[in-house]
Amino acid sequence: MGSRTLQGIVIKIIFRRIYQWLILRENDVGEDLATNLVHTDPRRAFDIALQQRILERVGGMYMPALEAQILGQIVYQDFDLAVELLPKKREGSSRSQVYTSVGSNYINLGQSSKAVDLGLKLTANERTQYFQSIAYTWASIDTSGLVESFKNLPTAKIRSNLARTLTSQWMEDNFTEAQLEVLESYLSDSD
Repeated sequence: MGSRTLQGIVIKIIFRRIYQWLILRENDVGEDLATNLVHTDPRRAFDIALQQRILERVGGMYMPALEAQILGQIVYQDFDLAVELLPKKREGSSRSQVYTSVGSNYINLGQSSKAVDLGLKLTANERTQYFQSIAYTWASIDTSGLVESFKNLPTAKIRSNLARTLTSQWMEDNFTEAQLEVLESYLSDSD
C-alpha cells in the first residue's frame, strides 16, 4: 500500500472522528437545554428533544433517545401531558421503554385496561417487551386486574410467555391458587 493510500485512509478516519464528535456535541447542547427545561416547561423540553438526532447506540452502548429520557421524567410530573406527547415519540429502541413508563403508571392508577390498550399500539416486537416489562408492577399492584386482562393480550405467545414469568417461583406468591390455575391455562408447550 502506497503512502498516498495510507494517507487517504488516515484522513478519512480523522474526518469521521471529527464528524462524530460534532454530532455528539450538537446533541449535548440540545440535551442540556431540554434537561434544564423539563421541570419548568416540559412541553418545550420535549419539542427540543424531538429535534435532536436519535443516538441510541453510542460506542456500542445503549442510551435511550433524549426524547425518551425527557418523556420518562414528564410521566412523573404531569402524567396527562406525557400521555398527550407519547404518540410523538419517534421509532427506535427506546420507544417501548417510554410506553412501559406510561403503562406502569396506568397500572399504578388502577387503569389496567388502558395499560393493555397502550401496549396494543406497539409493533409486535415492542409488545412482547412492553408486556414483560409491566408484568412485575402489575403483579405487585393489581393481580386480579392482570389475570382478568390476560384474555385481552394480543397474542397466544405473549400470553404464554407472560404466564410462564408470572407463575415462576419468584412471582407466584403474588397470586391465589385460583389465579395461578387461570395463568397456567395460558401456558403453551411451544415456548
